[in-house]
Amino acid sequence: MQTYAVVVATRNRQNALALSLPRVLSQNRRASQLIVVDSSDDHNATVDVIKKSIEGQDIDHIVINSKAGASYQRNIGLEHVRHPIVFMPDDDSIWFQGLAASVMEVYDNDVSQRISGVATFESPTPPPGFNHGGKANYKMNPMDRLRQRIGPWRYRAERKFVRDPAVEVAERLIKMRDARALGLKHGVVPVPWMTGFRMSFRTNVIQKIRFDERLGRYSLFEDLDASLAAWKEGMVVAAPSARTYHFKSPERRGNGYNLGFSQILNRSYVILKHTDERAKDMGCALLYFRYKLFQYSLSAHTKFGRDRLRGAWKAYNYTTTLMAAAPEDLGTEFSSIRVQNGV
Repeated sequence: MQTYAVVVATRNRQNALALSLPRVLSQNRRASQLIVVDSSDDHNATVDVIKKSIEGQDIDHIVINSKAGASYQRNIGLEHVRHPIVFMPDDDSIWFQGLAASVMEVYDNDVSQRISGVATFESPTPPPGFNHGGKANYKMNPMDRLRQRIGPWRYRAERKFVRDPAVEVAERLIKMRDARALGLKHGVVPVPWMTGFRMSFRTNVIQKIRFDERLGRYSLFEDLDASLAAWKEGMVVAAPSARTYHFKSPERRGNGYNLGFSQILNRSYVILKHTDERAKDMGCALLYFRYKLFQYSLSAHTKFGRDRLRGAWKAYNYTTTLMAAAPEDLGTEFSSIRVQNGV
């Protein structure tokens, strides 16, 4: 059987790690290596959490203190992976028991190595017996719980009425691979991409692709970018019996302006990186972005909401500039726009 490593990038969320790591390390198919890349203000506090989590366990582990940046930290972790499969959960990914075994079974059965990445399924409810310890400073707020519950229905409605250009790009890649005709078993299905909290990859694939550090400190859509790149190397699938609960951090990360700006500009950049039908997909993107602007306007009664809307509008005005960039100049143009706007 193949072995696997786990890479976790984290920053200032020791309470989240204290909840997630024990469930990662108590899987019935155990990890062979744990790599935590930490950019916390108090690195020693993170080290203490990891020591407690691995106490009594014989596991190869590395804790790395790095500068902040989600893509940067993930890439640092990848440099140390010594096993053929790597899981890359968020620090607030709560694994159900059996998750690792279900995902690894997919890789084990893929003897021709056609699969480059395997996602878990998101559960709307936590695993049986999950207890956040009553920590008052780490509880999901009611609005986040509501969003998590209605998320699948909202996503289906959006796919029906407001076409996501990233889905268009991904579905062409799926068709190119003819994934549905390749005899996937046990309910395993091709997926357009893996959201960041539920990713795993063949190590040689993701070490070749790497995460795009141009996407900024919070690296919005690094998961989309990596998944689309992984589709070009093989197939990206999901194992329905492997489930993750995303116990989202209660605080907002970053400010509203930066978030709104990155939601529009980063998505444009990733689509342009991977599309083979630039005019068609960006035409679709502009419609999609107008929908997102309308959606953000509904939250403009708060300061965060107003700032997010302002950032999104500013980025929307740059989409044509990004579209005009030659493919070989796309990354430079994207980085230049971000720097000009202090994002």
